[in-house]
Amino acid sequence: MKEKNWQVFKFGGTSLADGICLERVCALIHQNSSSNLIVVVSAMAGVTDSLSKALQTKNLEPIKPFMVLYRKTIGKLINNPEVIKSLRDSFMSDISRIEQIFASLESSQLSHAEKSIIIGFGEVWSARLLVSLLAENNSQDPLKREIHELNAREIINVSHGEMGPIVDWNKSKLGFEKENNKTTGIFVIGGFLATDLDSRPTTLGRNGSDFSASIIASLSNAESVTIWTDVDGVMTGDPNQVSGAKIISQMSYDEAAELAYFGAKVIHPKMMSPLIKKNIPIFIKNTFNPNSLGTEISASSNKKQAVKGITSIDDVALVNLQGTGMIGIPGTTNRLYSCLQAAEISIILITQASSEHSICFAVKNESANLVEQVIRKEFRQEFSTGDLQNLQVQKDCNIIAVVGSGMSGTKGIAVGFFKAIFDAGVNVKAIAQGSSEQNISAVVNQKDAKNAVESVHSAFFSNSIDLIIGILGFGNVARELFNQLQQQSKAIKTDSDINIQVVALANSRRMILKGSAITVSEIDQLSEEQKSEKSDLNRIVDHLVSTKGAIKVVVDCTASEDVPNMYKLFFSSGIHVITANKKGLSGSIELYDEIMHYSKSNHKSFYYETTAGAGLPFIKSLQDLILTGDTVHEIEGIFSGTLSYLFNTYDGSIPFSKIISDAKDQGFTEPDPREDLSGMDVARKLVILAREMNLKINTDDIDLQSLVDQELDDLSVDGYLEKLKDYDSEMQNRFQQAHKKNKVLRYIARLSSSGVATIKLEEVDSDHPFAQLNGSENIIIFKTERYSDYPLVHRGSGAGPSVTAAGIFADLLMVSIQLDRLKGPNVD
Repeated sequence: MKEKNWQVFKFGGTSLADGICLERVCALIHQNSSSNLIVVVSAMAGVTDSLSKALQTKNLEPIKPFMVLYRKTIGKLINNPEVIKSLRDSFMSDISRIEQIFASLESSQLSHAEKSIIIGFGEVWSARLLVSLLAENNSQDPLKREIHELNAREIINVSHGEMGPIVDWNKSKLGFEKENNKTTGIFVIGGFLATDLDSRPTTLGRNGSDFSASIIASLSNAESVTIWTDVDGVMTGDPNQVSGAKIISQMSYDEAAELAYFGAKVIHPKMMSPLIKKNIPIFIKNTFNPNSLGTEISASSNKKQAVKGITSIDDVALVNLQGTGMIGIPGTTNRLYSCLQAAEISIILITQASSEHSICFAVKNESANLVEQVIRKEFRQEFSTGDLQNLQVQKDCNIIAVVGSGMSGTKGIAVGFFKAIFDAGVNVKAIAQGSSEQNISAVVNQKDAKNAVESVHSAFFSNSIDLIIGILGFGNVARELFNQLQQQSKAIKTDSDINIQVVALANSRRMILKGSAITVSEIDQLSEEQKSEKSDLNRIVDHLVSTKGAIKVVVDCTASEDVPNMYKLFFSSGIHVITANKKGLSGSIELYDEIMHYSKSNHKSFYYETTAGAGLPFIKSLQDLILTGDTVHEIEGIFSGTLSYLFNTYDGSIPFSKIISDAKDQGFTEPDPREDLSGMDVARKLVILAREMNLKINTDDIDLQSLVDQELDDLSVDGYLEKLKDYDSEMQNRFQQAHKKNKVLRYIARLSSSGVATIKLEEVDSDHPFAQLNGSENIIIFKTERYSDYPLVHRGSGAGPSVTAAGIFADLLMVSIQLDRLKGPNVD
C-alpha cells in the first residue's frame, strides 16, 4: 500500500482542548499536501482524567463540566443542524452507556473491558467531532479530500505482557486493510484504543495515542509520522528547569529513546519500536507555532553534536546493598533482581562496584519501603550471618542524564558533565554509563537537582553565562555598581558572553525582587512602599535560587554585622558571595572560619578584594605572593582614603578641625567623621590582611592610636566638630615638629609576619612614598623574601564609590571566569 504515500498526523490533548484549537488543527490538516493522511487524535485536554475519576466514583459527576463544554463546542464549530443533532445524540448515547455500565454493576468491580470502553470515550468523542468539522470545512481543503472515520478497535489487536501491549501485527494488518477498503483521503482515528485477542475492548495505556500513531504508520507503510503537541520540538533541557533550552533539530531513534526513558515527556518510548523497524521518521511540531523548526527523529544522527540533551527523573530512591559475602558468590545479583521483579518493582538505574562488594540501584520513591522489605526478606539469612552488612535506602533523589550518540569516542564529555555538577556545588551519590556510551547518568539529592541541571545544560549548550545578581545595601557604592553594570552589560555580553542580570535589590528596610533584570527606572521603587517589599534575606535567597541562570551571586555592600552571618546560607544555597563589608572578615575568628569553611565545602566563590583596598588589589597581590611560595615579612601602608586626604591636605595653615568639617561637607568622610578618625576601619582592613597571612588576630590585638579623644565619643556630630576646635593646637604642634625635621604626618598601618600590628599617626621623611600621596590615595608596601631590596608597592585611589564599585565589578567578572567550563558543540 506504499504507493498511496501515506502520512500520519497525531494530535495531543492540548492541541484539541477547545473549539479554537480544533479549528487550528483543521487548518493544519488542510495545509498537508498528502493525498492520504491518517489523523490520530487523543482525548481533549483533561477528559481522560475526568473519565478516570468517574471510574473511581462510579458516577458522572467528574465529567459533567466536560459534558457542558462538549455540547457547546459542537454548537460553535458546526453549522449544519442535522450534524449538530447527530453529534449530540451520539454523545448522549455514549453517556447513557456509561450510566448503564455503572447501574448494572453487581459488585464494586468493573471488568477490564468495561473500564476500557469508558476510559476510551475521550478519543472517540475527539475523532467524531473532528470528522464532522473537516467534512463541513472540506471546501477549504485545496485537495478536496474525502473524510473518513476509522474504528481503532477494528484495526489494532493486542495482547498484554509484562512490558505492556504486544501488537498482533497479522490481525492488525487485516483489520487496517478491511477498514481502509482501498479508499483515499483523510482518515481520522481515535488513539489509545485497541481490541484484545478475544475481541474485547482494551487500551494501549496512558500516552498510548503516540503508540497508536506508530502502529498505524507501520501498518500503512507511511512516509512519516508528525506528532503535533504544545512545544516546539524536543528540547535540550526542560524549559521549566533551565534557561536557554534549545530545539534539537535532528536526533536518532536511540537518542530519543534514551531521553524519553530519562523523563523527556515529548515522546513515548514504546512508540518508536514499530517505526524503527520500517525506518519511518518522526517529526515533533508545535500546533500553536507550526512554523517553528521542530525535531526530526530518524535512524541517522548528527554525531558532530556530541550531547543532544539533558533530562532528569524526579522522586527517586537510591538503594545500596553492601556486604563482603557478595564477593565471588554467583547468583547474588540474580536473586536480588528476581525478588524485585516478583514484587513488580521497576529498577531505573543500576551500578555495581567492580569488587562485587556492593550493588547500587535506583527505584521510584513510592517503591522504596517495599524494596527494603523484599530485600530483607530474600536475604534474611545473609543479614543474620553478617555476609550482608548494610542496606541503605535514600529517598528524594534525582537522576540527571546527558544523552547523545556522538558521546561515544568523544573525549571530555564525562569531565564536562561532572565538572558542571561540581561547579553547582552538588554532590554525586552514584553514576552509571550505558555500554553504548549514549548516556551518562548521575544521582543527586532532589533539592540540588535544579541547580545541577541548570549548570550541566549551561556547560554543554549555553554560548553565554547567565550571571544572576542580588545586591544588598543600596547606598552610594551599590548605586554606582548598578550604573557600571548597566553601562557595560552590552559590551561584556558581546566580548565575553556573560549575560548580567540584577534581579534583587535591598536596603535595610525595603527590597525589589524581579524575575528578569531590574532596570534603571525601577531602582527608585526601593523608597516606595507600594512598589517594593519589606527586606527579607531568606526571601532574597529563595528568589535567586529559583531564578534561571547558571551563576547566582550576592553582593554585600552593607556595613551590617548581621549580613555576614547569612553567608553560610548563601553558600549552601548554591550562591556565590562578593563582599565589600569588612564586618564578617574582621569579626570573630569563629565567624571568619565558618565563612571560609562554607565557601570551600559548597564549592562557592568568595571574593572580598574591596574590603581592604577598594579598587586596589591588596588582597589578590598578597594571595598571589603566598601561593607562589614567597615569604611576606612585613606589610605597611595607608589604608584610609579619608585619613590620607586629611593629612595630605593639612599644611598647618588651616585648622585641622576646619579641614575635617569641610571634608565632611564634601562627602569625603563618613556622616560621623569619628568613624574614620577612630582608626577602626583601618584596623578591620589590617585584620583581613593578617588573616590572609594565617595570623589569627582580632582588632583588639592591634596597637591602635585613635584620633578621637575618649571625652568626645558621646557628643553629637555637630557637638564633636565644635569641640574638636579645642584640639587644633595639639595637631598644629605635631605638624610643626615634623615640619622642622623635613617630615610629614601620616596615619600608617603596619603588620609583621610575627603578628605584631600597629596603627599610628607617624612622622615620615618628605621623600618617603607615603609622603608623595595625593588626595585620597592609598598605598601598600609588601616587604617579602623576593621583594626585599625593592618592595612591591601598590598606590592609587583607595576610596570613593566609583573605584570601590569597580573593584566589586572586577570580582563579579572573576566569578564568571573561574566558573567558565567546557562548552559542548552548538545545537544546530
